[in-house]
Amino acid sequence: ARTFLSPLARAQQTHEILLLDRPDLPTPTTLDGLREIDLGSWEGRAKAELRAEQPDVYAAWQCDPLAMVVDGRKPIVELWERARSAAWPTLRAVDTAAAEDDE
Repeated sequence: ARTFLSPLARAQQTHEILLLDRPDLPTPTTLDGLREIDLGSWEGRAKAELRAEQPDVYAAWQCDPLAMVVDGRKPIVELWERARSAAWPTLRAVDTAAAEDDE
């Protein structure tokens, strides 16, 4: 078994907490592709504030998230692309290797 973590500090901290009860957990592999979405100037702001300041962008987020543009970027498209190119290949390779070990 393998453990994969986001590079975010809170993911690392959660793993450290888990180790208190499960010291047998494997040493984790940090994958940049597991980072959360980067919402740029939207980070940490209230939905009501965003809806009032940028109603068209907010509506796109609600109705057509793939078309939403924040700070000239499409954060949801970037998130999925990062997962597809950086995280999934690693996770699939581990899954394939595990399946071969089970044979």
